[in-house]
Amino acid sequence: MQQGSSAQERLKDLLHSLKQIEDSEVLLIQDDLGITCGVVIQTGVQKMFFEHWGENIALDFTHGTNNLGFHLGSFVVTGPTDGIPVLDFLALNERAVTMTSIFEFFKRKNPISWENVASFVIDKHFVEWSVLGKCFPKAKVLLCQFHALSYWKKLTTKRFNLKNGERDTVQRCIANMVYRYIHIMLCSTGPTCIDVRFAYLLRC
Repeated sequence: MQQGSSAQERLKDLLHSLKQIEDSEVLLIQDDLGITCGVVIQTGVQKMFFEHWGENIALDFTHGTNNLGFHLGSFVVTGPTDGIPVLDFLALNERAVTMTSIFEFFKRKNPISWENVASFVIDKHFVEWSVLGKCFPKAKVLLCQFHALSYWKKLTTKRFNLKNGERDTVQRCIANMVYRYIHIMLCSTGPTCIDVRFAYLLRC
């Protein structure tokens, strides 16, 4: 990299170099004004992991990783021991049009494997829920227990004028509803049909 080159030039060189690696895919998303609002990357190794363990995916976002306002997102599958990212992207926003571009790119680059996706686990961002439902109509979209319960805990603490005992009761009832829903889902699926990785994601 030549000294003095701009960040934009360095990014272009990086993406171009990655594209030269066999079976690696890169997508640059720009709006009507030519402003970059997304960068999507999937390597050949990530494709292989997705093909083997891609039935159940967690959509994970990490905020505050840079000073440009981009959010770091990943599709994560559960391998034999740990979570494995099978798609990485930087998105300037989480609007439906941006998420649709990312998800449709993922489908195009995994034309067979994507149809085997059975479920997604997401946090409380309902835009993702809607877009995933349209892009992956056969897959279940599930709220992560941790994020759902954390959100309700914050909501009952700040928004409602509840006493401590009342707040604890509401939070306990909400937690019981979440656990009950998952119990019913697992029982209706049948013990012989439950994928171990699916059960693991439901417990997240």
